[in-house]
Amino acid sequence: MRLIALFAAAAIISGCNSLAPGSGFARTDGTYIAPGSPEEAKFIADRQVCRGELAKAQMSAPTISSGSITEDVANDIQRDRQSDQVMLGCMADKGYRFVSGNQS
Repeated sequence: MRLIALFAAAAIISGCNSLAPGSGFARTDGTYIAPGSPEEAKFIADRQVCRGELAKAQMSAPTISSGSITEDVANDIQRDRQSDQVMLGCMADKGYRFVSGNQS
C-alpha cells in the first residue's frame, strides 16, 4: 500500500513543474534566437550557467522528511517551485524571460 502511495506522489510531483514542455525563454530585448546563430550559442551557455546555479541551490536546500507522504509531497512541490524561481531569476539576470508555448 505504501508503494502505491509513493508512485502516486511521484506522479503528482512530476506534473507540478511550472517550466513545462512547450515553454521556453525569449530575449527581453526582442532579439530572435535563430538555430545555429551566435545568439543560440550564447543562450545555451547562459542556460548551462543557470542550470549550475540551480544545482548549487538544490544541493544547499535541506531535504525534510516528515514521515507523512502528504507532507513530503507538499515539501517536494515547494522545493520544485523554489527551483523554478532560481532558474527564472538567473535567466532574467542574463536578459531572458520565460514564455509559455502560446506566448512565444
